[in-house]
Amino acid sequence: MQKNKLHQILSYMKWLSLVTTLLGCGSGTKKISDGHAASGPFEIRWDVESSRSGAWFNNGGDFNAQQYTSYFSVYYKGKLIEVPTKKENAKSFWQALFLKDASQPAILIGTHSMYLITENNGAPKVTPLHEQDGNFATFQWLDSDNGQPGPAERVYLGDDSARDRFLSGGNYLMVNNQVVLDVKNLKIYPIEVNTYERVKALDDYNAYNSQLIGLSPGGTQMIMIGSRSNPENQLLFQYALVMIDFLTNEAYAVPFDRTETRFFSIWDGTPAWLTTYFEWKKDKTGRDQLVKRTFDKLPNWQGRFSNDHFTGKVSQYKLIPVKASMLEAYFEFLKTHYEVTEVRRKEMPDFGTKSIHLKINGTELLLYFQQEEQSLSLSGNAEGVIEPFGKDFDAEMAKGKYQEHFDNFK
Repeated sequence: MQKNKLHQILSYMKWLSLVTTLLGCGSGTKKISDGHAASGPFEIRWDVESSRSGAWFNNGGDFNAQQYTSYFSVYYKGKLIEVPTKKENAKSFWQALFLKDASQPAILIGTHSMYLITENNGAPKVTPLHEQDGNFATFQWLDSDNGQPGPAERVYLGDDSARDRFLSGGNYLMVNNQVVLDVKNLKIYPIEVNTYERVKALDDYNAYNSQLIGLSPGGTQMIMIGSRSNPENQLLFQYALVMIDFLTNEAYAVPFDRTETRFFSIWDGTPAWLTTYFEWKKDKTGRDQLVKRTFDKLPNWQGRFSNDHFTGKVSQYKLIPVKASMLEAYFEFLKTHYEVTEVRRKEMPDFGTKSIHLKINGTELLLYFQQEEQSLSLSGNAEGVIEPFGKDFDAEMAKGKYQEHFDNFK
């Protein structure tokens, strides 16, 4: 028995070793290129290494598929700068960028934690912007898109050697959603987004990990989306816009009704949605104050598209919140406008679901109604077929049709 068990263990170890080799784990790396950029007494240097990716399945079965990684270091007058961290002095990082519009040579550098490197009294000075252990570092201009936020950038392990090493675009840079850096004078403004005290002061609305969707006309109030649990339905949440003034670290929340703002999910929190349902006014002190717009008639409901995680193509069209009657209404629309065949229905009352399996032009589709979620979705097993069916229905709803089949969010 013991010999058999030992044999099994040794066989398993050999098999594991083979798999590890095939997946590229533990495979050697080699330097394939390097580069450098300088500003004042500072120089950013980088090496690019190649190694087996290990993701052979996603690379067409190529066991030797390569991945490329860039590592950055900073030098001051030719001497390597070591950055003190909680664990050790770090010498290389996933990202390093000169701040082009700073009043003096300055570098943004980091992996998970982010640091600012400047010169002070003839020596390099390292200032922690925000230190963390596990989350990806991020940075985002607050005002690079005509005075509004630009896209957030994530610091990740990959090859970023080809980008311009001089970062520019705005005046204020948010780092890790925890500090705002005035790039011109290099002043740092800590902000509280989701501390216990902040969340309680905002009536439990938590903007943790929220995207930044706008900036006040005065250029100091950042707009995020906060949420809290809905006690009436744990599948849904209650939402509010959270404004944080980075100059003063003061914050306030503007709760909003999902039905009145046609708000499906946090992905609806776009600049276009914001300007449709909210506006800026001045309070008694002359300060910018975000308020909800009033409507004589609310905008018509529209559907939403979801994209496949791997292909990026539309994979689902969804209507929410709808009544059960929307299932037949949309089905009749499809039958009227397209050649629908092979209809098969299924209902599961215990789960509150109804479905219709159908084919349009030979493509298999599924209409699926879920009572608890108040949703109706159209999905299919072929790429690129869903979008026309959703866009055509949206065009009809934009004229005011089918609105009677929508409900209020619970």
